[in-house]
Amino acid sequence: MATVVYIPTYDTDSTFYMSKTKIGIDHFSADADEYSISGVTTLTDMLNSQYTLQQLNEVSPSQADYDTADRMAQELVESVTQLADTLKKTTADYVNTTENGYIVITENTGISTRSIIICGGLIFIFMLINYVRIAMDTLSRRAQRERVKKDM
Repeated sequence: MATVVYIPTYDTDSTFYMSKTKIGIDHFSADADEYSISGVTTLTDMLNSQYTLQQLNEVSPSQADYDTADRMAQELVESVTQLADTLKKTTADYVNTTENGYIVITENTGISTRSIIICGGLIFIFMLINYVRIAMDTLSRRAQRERVKKDM
């Protein structure tokens, strides 16, 4: 694409020469490319959202679906509760074995070992739940893309 053009011109002495002039067409072209990509991305997002809304509107879950979801949520709560109980017992066992039956007097330094272990356990549980959520989201998007490809 041309960024410079030559224009035939006469100077003040009536001498003919070619004047070199820069044009901004390359900027227009770059901007057009960016806007085109942005438009395609926005259109794709809109179509994906529209498809998702359409699928959600077509779904009418039965009572069995609600019962299954409730059961799965309850199982998740029980698993997290069991992990928390195990973490408490592990922490208590650790504290008991490190004290060797003695009374331990320590200066308060702000964060105890028990607090660190509990925080570590909670972080692990949070990361586990997040991993499951991300995996489900990825599988859902992959299935959605496959359905869109089939529809096209």
